[in-house]
Amino acid sequence: MLVQLPTPSNPNDQREDRGSEVIQITGVKANPTSKGVEVILETPVGTQLQVTNRSTGSNFIVDVFGGQLRLPSGEAFTFRSDQLLAGITEITAQNIDANTVRVTVVGEKALPTVELYDDNAGLVFAVATTATATSPQQPTQQPQTQQPENQIQPTQPSASGDEPIELVVTGEQDNYRATDGSTATRTDTPLRDVPQSIQVIPQQVWSRLFATPENAVSLWTTYEFQRSGLKGFGVGLGLFYVGEREGDLKNDFQLPDYLRTDVTLFYKYRQLRAQLNFINLFNIDYFETTGGQITRVVPGSPFMVEGRISWEF
Repeated sequence: MLVQLPTPSNPNDQREDRGSEVIQITGVKANPTSKGVEVILETPVGTQLQVTNRSTGSNFIVDVFGGQLRLPSGEAFTFRSDQLLAGITEITAQNIDANTVRVTVVGEKALPTVELYDDNAGLVFAVATTATATSPQQPTQQPQTQQPENQIQPTQPSASGDEPIELVVTGEQDNYRATDGSTATRTDTPLRDVPQSIQVIPQQVWSRLFATPENAVSLWTTYEFQRSGLKGFGVGLGLFYVGEREGDLKNDFQLPDYLRTDVTLFYKYRQLRAQLNFINLFNIDYFETTGGQITRVVPGSPFMVEGRISWEF
């Protein structure tokens, strides 16, 4: 059931009001009730939104003009919930253009009933299936009594003109039934096995961390000669591989992968140790890290030789 206010007399004024200001809808909630489920579009000015509805097969579609789904931080989001109610396959809310939000209720076997009303929390859609929707009470028939011919029959009072118009939409099943879904899980999963929970994940969470490679390998090995003529001398070899990395949190640019080779030569005599390190032996060009911006990329060191002398006590 969808309750609507009377249509304004001038449709041109209605279109102008829709485009004057976009109302921010900061959240969408789905609360179970004794009759079904309530879908709440959270906004303090829900009375300023314009609503139209239509049905396609077992789908009930409501277009809310003059609003946008946006978090308090300003980021757009979408809402989806599966199997919240027996007979309801899916409920979604999403932005379809710059000032329109579409709410879609997908019935499993029959067209659902939807009742719209305003609340302090925002715009509320009460959703129920045909089986659970409350049907109007039939008036009790009173036995007819014969009135005298000269007695005037009382006139029944007419309904007040200020009451809202109630529009009940029903339809027939078109033999369509979705049993599997892949939108939320990215796999072909039966709808009954999909968790019935909703979470809004901003881009900063699912984006790859910057300066963090998916693959990184390092290898370092040394060999010390044991023969009398070369005893005390040694050599070391190091290989360092770093895979491709994101340059910032928005993943706007990437740092290429690289393979760096280091070599060391050393000599040990009692407590004395002398060492030469050849860093980036083949003098490759590479980027070592980034500070989260393209202007803060740190290039790797070119070929260089480093000498060390140490004494062990």
